[in-house]
Amino acid sequence: LVAWKSFQLRDACSDEVDYVPGLTPLDAIAAMLVLFFIAIETIADNQQYAFQTEKYRRKKAGEVICGDFLDGFLQSGLFSIVRKPNYASEQLIWCSYYLFSIAPRGFRLLNW
Repeated sequence: LVAWKSFQLRDACSDEVDYVPGLTPLDAIAAMLVLFFIAIETIADNQQYAFQTEKYRRKKAGEVICGDFLDGFLQSGLFSIVRKPNYASEQLIWCSYYLFSIAPRGFRLLNW
């Protein structure tokens, strides 16, 4: 059993896959996706900041609180599509990093 595991490890390590030199189209796609998801995170942060600032301003001024402000959390903009757009974007950034990792191996889906 130990010999079989050693053989599997040797076989996996001696995988003669040609690495693609330089940048590939997949690298460009991954870079654009990372930038897109960072932009989504930035937009979500700005929406949340504006909402919270307005909510506390209304409370402090003693104005009537209604709609999203009554619920206490944002339900419009990106938050109407996804409850936590920052979290979703962060996870998708990590998926984009995976695309960077498979690009030099010729689109091989597993990295081992």
